[in-house]
Amino acid sequence: MGTGWRTSKLGDNLQDMSITIAVQLHNFQHRFNWMLSSLVGQVDSPQLVFDVVSLPNNGKPTTEAVIQHHRTISSPHLKVKHTVWNDPDVFQYRGNVRNKQIQECETDWMIFADCDMVYHPEFFKNLLDECEANHYNASY
Repeated sequence: MGTGWRTSKLGDNLQDMSITIAVQLHNFQHRFNWMLSSLVGQVDSPQLVFDVVSLPNNGKPTTEAVIQHHRTISSPHLKVKHTVWNDPDVFQYRGNVRNKQIQECETDWMIFADCDMVYHPEFFKNLLDECEANHYNASY
């Protein structure tokens, strides 16, 4: 799944839970496309924010083109946030990018993931069910 990070205390209603999936992308746009498709296809999902950081005009197709394609697909539970990182020397250090993503995170939970992760259609529904069953005591 990636590494999870709880960013705030959840309220009483887990149906209002929100999750950021943070990805640093350099090449592998085809895998990224699969991942984004799996997020669009989630069933009964909490609100998801897909936070992608990439170098400008990277890959074929470019990251921008893949994101633009998926923005045309209606998905009420998914918001895609894209940040272009212009300094490749700083970008190569994953911690720099992740620290910025943490600072800007506005959701209850954050998951750091690789761009080639594909999620089962009920992955986030099951995660929500697990949190409810364990009274919010999910591991992170």
